[in-house]
Amino acid sequence: MTRSVVIALGSGIIIGYLGILPEWFLDNLDLLIQVALFALVAGVGMGLARNRGAWQAIRALGWPVLLLPLTGLAGGTAAALLFAPLFGLSPVQGITVASAFGWYSLAGVLVTDLAGPALGITAFLSNIMREIFAFLGAETLYRRLGGWAAVAAGGATSMDTTLVVLNQISAGKLSALGLVSGFIHTLCVPLLIPFWARFLG
Repeated sequence: MTRSVVIALGSGIIIGYLGILPEWFLDNLDLLIQVALFALVAGVGMGLARNRGAWQAIRALGWPVLLLPLTGLAGGTAAALLFAPLFGLSPVQGITVASAFGWYSLAGVLVTDLAGPALGITAFLSNIMREIFAFLGAETLYRRLGGWAAVAAGGATSMDTTLVVLNQISAGKLSALGLVSGFIHTLCVPLLIPFWARFLG
């Protein structure tokens, strides 16, 4: 997955730089990206609906399972406030970028539309890095800090890309937790980014 993301991003940069795509495609690029994002979200929903065993496991966990995504949302916001000045960002810019919780494909488009291309590319790259670090570091986090830490690191991606790793390192024990955490993070992204972007100067 990580290799595919790097190849896709690099290919897009090269193709865009060379200008080899037809003009009508470039003129409608924003629309095409939005359609692709809607298709991605719909696919995630269909995958969740088909995974009956995961829903049964989620019900067995009970309401305390909500504590993980809630603390993850709070922790991500606190980390953004702490580290934003180190990267030359204002606190609100940091929170806006971090509110994608690893969902880099939506972060780049949405933040660009709301706050301009500079912050949009920052959101895109930072959330790609979050996914990569979560993907590569899940096993170490699981061994040293436990399952909740491994799931929380993935944010929104714990219901899709990093879910594969979570299943592997825990023999399936973290699948339900990952689905719940990722699902709630994913629902919050299109709400929180526009909310925080309203306070940008």
